[in-house]
Amino acid sequence: MISNLKFYSAFIVFGALWPSLVQSDAESLRSKFSELKIEAVFPDDPKFEVLAKAYNKRFTYTPAAIILPRNKEDVSNAVQISVAEKLPICARSGGHSYTAYAFCGRDGALVIDLVRLKTMELEASSGIANIGTGNRVGEMAVELYDKGKRALPHATCPGVGIGGTASFGGFGYSSRMWGLTLDNIIGHEVVLSNGTILETSEKQNPDLFWALRGAGSSFGIITSIKFQTHKAPNQVTNFRYEWNLNQEDFSNALINFQRFSNNEKIPNQIGFYANIGKGKKDNDLSFVIEGAWYDEVSKLSEVMKPFFDVMPYPPDKTEKTGDWIASLTDLAQRTGSKSLLMSEKEIQEDGKKFYVKSLTTPKSMPMTTTSIQAFSKYLVTQGPQIKTGWFVQFELYGGRNSAVTSIPMNQTSFAQRDILWTIQFYTYATNPEQPFTEEAFESLDQMVKTIVENNPPDGEYGGYSNYIDSRLPDDQWKKFYYKTNYLKLSEIKNLYDPANIFSNPQTIKGDDFRLQGQ
Repeated sequence: MISNLKFYSAFIVFGALWPSLVQSDAESLRSKFSELKIEAVFPDDPKFEVLAKAYNKRFTYTPAAIILPRNKEDVSNAVQISVAEKLPICARSGGHSYTAYAFCGRDGALVIDLVRLKTMELEASSGIANIGTGNRVGEMAVELYDKGKRALPHATCPGVGIGGTASFGGFGYSSRMWGLTLDNIIGHEVVLSNGTILETSEKQNPDLFWALRGAGSSFGIITSIKFQTHKAPNQVTNFRYEWNLNQEDFSNALINFQRFSNNEKIPNQIGFYANIGKGKKDNDLSFVIEGAWYDEVSKLSEVMKPFFDVMPYPPDKTEKTGDWIASLTDLAQRTGSKSLLMSEKEIQEDGKKFYVKSLTTPKSMPMTTTSIQAFSKYLVTQGPQIKTGWFVQFELYGGRNSAVTSIPMNQTSFAQRDILWTIQFYTYATNPEQPFTEEAFESLDQMVKTIVENNPPDGEYGGYSNYIDSRLPDDQWKKFYYKTNYLKLSEIKNLYDPANIFSNPQTIKGDDFRLQGQ
């Protein structure tokens, strides 16, 4: 094994040369990885084209090489080689970054693909799981259930990598009951920028433990994560309720949905979101409530009755009851996957051209009636003119009994706590040849403006960094995603990675904490 580089000598040399990075000599790089028996794929290799595809097809980058480590030692050596060769480094867990930041957002980076880190250990007595960051959410869910009927809250798309989603949040329908994916982390194994391998927990490197739960990719490469799992529910009911509404009825529906979401009587055993898109007729909107109920199916109608009572007519209704895995499989199929265990072909063909914005709304200041009406008017009048496909999701993070919002903002680096909704605005090319024009970006900008500009001006909005927006400038994204946690993150970055070796256009900057008060 290559010996560890000294922390600060490595940082000084690397930092001095960083502004003038050039692509490393491929043969020199290939030789170093070959000597250590670490598979490295280069642009002239047959596998490269497939491995270098981004999930979001709007982005095309050519990395210097893609490394496929077998274990944490391989990751450590890959990092040290990259530093010596003066290459930027990024890790790929599932590769589902909305902005292709697994490629560092540039050409010429070294991509460390964690796909072979498939550790999956479950301690029966405690329910603690040690999970390698090469696992995808679907793989993790199946193994935890098979090994001990255990579960975690997580996204519904089975192809998402656990390393990425758990570094920045991880929201699922069970999150109101169990918190975000990152709220269930009790430790990490992480490789730092000098190749050192550390463990984190509340007692071991607690500052790094705090930072990795909300801003993970800025500080190192996480190779495995320890989770406190939960007993999987015996019975889950997935539900889907759909209406097609005109502008006035849609406005009223969203007003009532907001009121219902804030109802103190809603138990945390229910999770749901509203999905809004083009309706079946001109000037109509599709309004769909989808979610899951983690209790006896007979109680679901009583929970939903206050909302149904104020809707203009009964919905088209689908309810499916089964065990935990049956629920997750059904939810995965709604995202377009055939099962929780995606084939290599499915993974390679996954993705499209798209652009996303997000907005978290403060629970103390919900959307005003004026804001909802302006938003509704824009969707009805301008939505049909948008040439790309689009939808908007209102994801319920809050409500009176939510585990997500019961956690203080400073307990983890994930800062979006005092919120009701995370709203995802999504537009996509309807076929691979459709150009992605400025109109597509502007359409989502306008949707957000109709909400923000018609709400009180002192509302503290934020965004969800797993729905990252590559168009946000530096003076906005830091506070937008991390709020007051950003300065502490900057200080920790300066301690563990002062030369910004792990970087993309929106990684934490190690010098920013020094600017406080300037």
